[in-house]
Amino acid sequence: PESQASSIIDAVRKRTEACEKLVNETVDGLRSYDSFAKAIKDLGCSPDEAKDFFDAVRQRIEIREAKSRVPAMPTRVATPEGLSGEDLEAFRRERSDTLSDLAPRTRASSQPSRRDRCMGRS
Repeated sequence: PESQASSIIDAVRKRTEACEKLVNETVDGLRSYDSFAKAIKDLGCSPDEAKDFFDAVRQRIEIREAKSRVPAMPTRVATPEGLSGEDLEAFRRERSDTLSDLAPRTRASSQPSRRDRCMGRS
């Protein structure tokens, strides 16, 4: 009985690893949805399991797309050594103004597109 349970657990683990590999391949564009669906079925996944793996693919692709739409914030320029008094204040003001000018464009570009809003992806 224990060895039977162990072999069942091992089989489930192997199938799960194989399904995760299929998910990764699909998200990375190495496998089509049709190929993914056939492979999941061939591995013996139940309809509920298959749905979970399809949901994982969809969620990971949505996350990847969302990350690609959000531009990286500019890095803050370090204060040069040796500045003091008015020069230091002028540098800090200019740096702050530059970052403030960039911030509204960054926020606006991270808003969902009209197409995404129409499709319920906000």
